[in-house]
Amino acid sequence: TFQSSESTRKASIFRNLVLGSMVILSFLSIISCFILPQNTQRWIFLFVTFNTTSSILLVFNRKGLIKIASILYIGLFAFLIFYFAWTGGGIRSQAVQFIPLVILISGLLLGWRLGILVGSFEILCSFFLVLAEYQGFLPESKIEINSMSLWVTSLVIICFFALLQYLSVANLDKALQESQKELNLRIKAEKEGKVSDILYRSIFENANDAIFIMKGDQFIECNPRTLEMFGCKK
Repeated sequence: TFQSSESTRKASIFRNLVLGSMVILSFLSIISCFILPQNTQRWIFLFVTFNTTSSILLVFNRKGLIKIASILYIGLFAFLIFYFAWTGGGIRSQAVQFIPLVILISGLLLGWRLGILVGSFEILCSFFLVLAEYQGFLPESKIEINSMSLWVTSLVIICFFALLQYLSVANLDKALQESQKELNLRIKAEKEGKVSDILYRSIFENANDAIFIMKGDQFIECNPRTLEMFGCKK
């Protein structure tokens, strides 16, 4: 928990997103070792790299370095996508299907403006994969894809979208609750202020002593007792 409720909320979103991502990608890595055993080294690399780096970023997040952790997390995600795309057939790779997730994650963690910026960068990188294929720069892909691996990839992407939807809705609900709480406090303060004004006015009007406010030699305000003492009218 941080001093700012906004920081606490962002840290909570980041933690839940990273933990959820670790579970989903760990499932992908493990199940892929059985479905595509000839690519086991790729899945082990994904498992170790993502989980190790994510664990370090969770420590950053716990220490309050939320923005830095978020940027590094997005960079990790983008790196893994384009590494697997580059070594797995370029723009035809299954890894390319994860690009929209990076854009959504960027918007959730860093705001829509940076989400658009990251999206533009992803488009350029995708186009670079196309050019690399045309120019023959891509390494020969030894990745074999079958119907089961395609299904698992689709399942993982759906799980990611479900996770992002949950976090977005939960974030919105929490923001609305905080706004409602602040509104209730303002209404309460206004009511207390009105009660104080009424109490002050009652004391002022019914006091047996003369109470008045002057500016220079002019009366600004006075109570009825003052008028009686001086024989004046308002």
